[in-house]
Amino acid sequence: MGAKDLCSSVLEQMSDGLIILDKNNKVVFVNSAAERIKKIHKEEIIGLDIYECHPGFKKEKVERALDYLKYKNHEFRRIVRDPISNRAQENLYRAIFNDNNEFFGSVMITRDISEKYILEENKLILMQQMDEQIKDLRARFKGLFLSTLETLVNTLEAKDHYTKGHSMRVTCMCERFLEQEPLLVPIQQNIIVAAKLHDIGKIGVKESILMKTGKLMYEE
Repeated sequence: MGAKDLCSSVLEQMSDGLIILDKNNKVVFVNSAAERIKKIHKEEIIGLDIYECHPGFKKEKVERALDYLKYKNHEFRRIVRDPISNRAQENLYRAIFNDNNEFFGSVMITRDISEKYILEENKLILMQQMDEQIKDLRARFKGLFLSTLETLVNTLEAKDHYTKGHSMRVTCMCERFLEQEPLLVPIQQNIIVAAKLHDIGKIGVKESILMKTGKLMYEE
């Protein structure tokens, strides 16, 4: 077996698909993996100009890609997905140059990444779903927190009728103040909560002490 035959055998047995073009963009080699992945028959395209292997409306796109490969960047990669079969391919395009740095042809290496692509797609969908669930839980938690907060404020003010509505008035003053202080936006919610609960200590104080009109005893 000569060196040329040996190289052809190696290329033929590769798991990645290979399509090789000469410097005139004619197909000169297609291995079995490329046939399987691309759903093509090598007998039908070997010897053809690469433009003949694509629909007419894609000719300009293919031409731009080959020029880009030849003159601007010697390699680029793209992923192609077929929405009908739900298969995905990763294609690597690379220019080939001889020892004199003259353009000698190009090669496309293709591999089927459908399983990986579907896994990544499902992972993205799952992450989006989890993100929506987290947002929903945060909204519910915030609603529960605010509801509990209102209950605490009402409980607090029920202990001291003299200051009824005081916590809400302080809260309103803070909100008006915060409208003029944009630098406090990151801690705005904390300030409002603090305003509502600034007298929270009254909950643990006996009403007899809160309502006492005289001086407090040392023990009180």
